[in-house]
Amino acid sequence: MGSSIAFAAAFAALAVQPAQTSASTAMSPSGPWVMDYADSMCVLSRPYGSGTDQVTLGFKPAPLADQIRLAILFRNTSKISRGKAFLSFDGAAPIENSYASGPVGTEGMYLLAVDTERSKLPGLDAAKSMSIAAGRFRFALEMKGMSAAMAAMTVCEKDLLVSWGMDEKLIDSLKTLPVQQGGVSSLFSTDDYPASAVRNEEQGTSGVRVWVSKEGKVSDCQVVEKSGIDALDRQTCHIILSRAKFAPATTKAGDAIASPSFHRIRWVLPD
Repeated sequence: MGSSIAFAAAFAALAVQPAQTSASTAMSPSGPWVMDYADSMCVLSRPYGSGTDQVTLGFKPAPLADQIRLAILFRNTSKISRGKAFLSFDGAAPIENSYASGPVGTEGMYLLAVDTERSKLPGLDAAKSMSIAAGRFRFALEMKGMSAAMAAMTVCEKDLLVSWGMDEKLIDSLKTLPVQQGGVSSLFSTDDYPASAVRNEEQGTSGVRVWVSKEGKVSDCQVVEKSGIDALDRQTCHIILSRAKFAPATTKAGDAIASPSFHRIRWVLPD
C-alpha cells in the first residue's frame, strides 16, 4: 500500500475520523471541493461529516487515460484487504470494481482505494449522491457541486499535460488516446513479480508516465506515483518498455501523434 501514502499526503491538512453510514443516510459535505495540484498528479478532494465522524473523499484521474482512482481516507485499525467494491450513483444499479485498502503512513489512518475506468462512471459529473460497498466498509455521500468540481479537474489535467511537455493546442485537437490492446495490465503476469518483493511480502501500486510515438512505440517511462517499493516501480517500467505496443493517439483530423500516457499497475502477491 505504499502508493496510498503519497495519495494520502494530499489530505494532510484534514483531520479525519471513521464514518460508516447506511446507504439510506448520505453524509453531507463539511467543506468545499479542493483541487490540489499535487506532485505530478491532480487530486480532487472533499471532507464529509464533522467531529469524530469525518472522512475525506478523493478522486485521482490518470491524464490521457481512462483510469481514475476513487479513495476514502478515514481512521481505522483494520489490516490490508482487497476484494470487490460496488459503486452506485443516485440509487442506480451498482457498478462492480476491485478495491484495495490498508493503513497509511500517519498513525491510525486508513485508505480505501477503488481503481476504475471513467467510462464505467457515466453519471459521475451529474451525480447527487454516491454509495460504496467494499468488504465490510459502507459509505454513502452527497455529491453536491460535482459538475463544477469535475470541470476544475479537467483544467488541472490539461495544465499537467502542458507541464509534461505537450502543446496546449495539440491537447485540444485530440480525438483518441493511446491504446494498448487488452490493456496495459495484460502485459503482466505473476511470473513478473520481483523475487525480492515476494520474499518480503511487499505489495503496492506503481503509477507511470510513458511517451508513445506516432508509430506506437513506447519510451521514457517515469514513475510519477511511487509504490514505496523500488523493485515494483522498476519492474513496472521494465515490463511496459519491453512489451507494450500502443495504437497511438490521434487528432480530430485523423493524424497519429506522439503523446504521453499514464498507467497504474497494482502489484498483488500471488495466493
